[in-house]
Amino acid sequence: MPDAREVAVKTLGKILCKGEFSDQAFERYARGLSSPDRALAWEIIIGVLKHLYLIDYIIKKRANTAHLSPTIMNILRIGTYQILYLEKIPDYASISTSVEITKKLAGQKMAGFVNAVLRGICGEKENISICARNKVEILSIKHSFPVWIVRSFIKNFGEKRAEEILRYSNLRPEIFIRVNLAKISREKLLGLLNNNGISAKAVEGFPAYISLGYPKQKINEIVGYKEGYFTVQDPSFSIPIQILEVRENERILEIGASPGGKSTHIAEIAGKGSIIVGLDLPSRIKQFVENLKRLGHKTIFVVAGDGTKPPFKDRTFDRILVDAPCSSFGIVRRHPEIRYIKTENDLKKLSGLQKNLVRSAYRLLKKGGILVYTTCTLTREENEDVAHYIARLGMKIEPPHKLIPPELITDEGFVLALPSRFDGFFCARFVKL
Repeated sequence: MPDAREVAVKTLGKILCKGEFSDQAFERYARGLSSPDRALAWEIIIGVLKHLYLIDYIIKKRANTAHLSPTIMNILRIGTYQILYLEKIPDYASISTSVEITKKLAGQKMAGFVNAVLRGICGEKENISICARNKVEILSIKHSFPVWIVRSFIKNFGEKRAEEILRYSNLRPEIFIRVNLAKISREKLLGLLNNNGISAKAVEGFPAYISLGYPKQKINEIVGYKEGYFTVQDPSFSIPIQILEVRENERILEIGASPGGKSTHIAEIAGKGSIIVGLDLPSRIKQFVENLKRLGHKTIFVVAGDGTKPPFKDRTFDRILVDAPCSSFGIVRRHPEIRYIKTENDLKKLSGLQKNLVRSAYRLLKKGGILVYTTCTLTREENEDVAHYIARLGMKIEPPHKLIPPELITDEGFVLALPSRFDGFFCARFVKL
C-alpha cells in the first residue's frame, strides 16, 4: 500500500516540475490509499502549494538549496508544512516520516541532511519573520504568490484590497452545488443530503444553491450525484446567467461550454422553444457530454469545434455567452498551483485568444442580440481591456443595474466580484448595435 507522504512528494514533483494540475497528478499516485491517508496526502499537497514561497523561504534560511534535487526539496517542503501548520501531527513524527521517505527515495546520506534541516526549523518555528527588500516581496513570500501577480493586484485594486485578495485566495474553499430543479427541489435535496450525514445548508440569495461545507467524501460518492440531482458550481457563476437574461423561443450559444455548468443552468431557466448550443474544443467535449447525461438534459446541442472558427452562419443567435479561457486567478484557492503554472506572458496569449473568441461571437450574434463575456480571473488585461475591445467592435455596454446587486457593478459598467466566501469573477453585458 502506498504511503500518504510519499504520494504527496511525488505529486508535488509532477505539479511543480511538470506543470500538471493537482487533482490529475494526485489521482495518478493515490490509488490504493485508505480514506484517511488519502485525506492526509491531499491536505499536505494543497497546504504546501498554498504556502510554497514561505516554506521555501524558511528552508533556505537553514540550508543551501541550490543543488538539491526536486525530490529532496519536496520532502523538506512536506516536513516543514506539517511542522508549521498541522498541529495534529507531532513534530517528531513529521521529521521521522520525512527521514524515512528520504532513505527510500534518496539514500541514507541525504536522510541525515533532511533530519538536521527539519530539526532546525522545529526550533525556530515560533519566531518566523520575513525580511525582504520591499512590501511587494514581503506579500509575495507571506501569501506565496509570484511578485508579478502581487504587483498586478496592487496596481488594479490598491494595496489593502490586494492583500485581502491574496489572503482569501489561500483560505479553504467551501463546496457549493447547484440543484437540478428539473429533477428535485432544493428542499428535498437538502433533506436527502442531511439524512445521509452530509452537512448541507441553503445558500442565502441563491435559490438553487446548497453549501456542502467541507465534505470528506469525493463529490461523485455523495448521495444524489449519480442520480443527477446536482452539479458542482460556485454561486458566483450563476451571475453571468442572470445577466444573459435568457427568454423563451431564442437561440442561445455558449462558447467555451465544457464542463457544462453554465449551459445546463441556461437550459433549466430558458423556457419553452429555446435552442441551446454548447460549443467547445473536441478535447474538452467528453466531460460535457457525460455531465449532460448524468443531469438528464436533452435540450442542449453539443458541438465540438474551435470557438475562433465556429461552424455557424452569421447572425444565428439571439444571445451568446463567451465563457473565456483565462488565467483563473479568481478560483486559485481551489487550484493553488495555478499561481505557479501561469506566467505574465500567458496573459498576452490569453488576451489574444479572448479577443478572437469575442470577434467570432460578434459575427454570430443577431442585431439587437445580447452578448455576455465572462472570466474567472482578476487581471485587467483579460477583463476590462477585452470588454473595451468588444465595445469597439460595435457593441454597446449595458450595465446590468436591474439584474444584480449594485455593489458588484464597476464605474465602467462591468461586473467584478473579488474572492470572498464565493469565487472571484468578471463579466460584462453588451447589446449589438
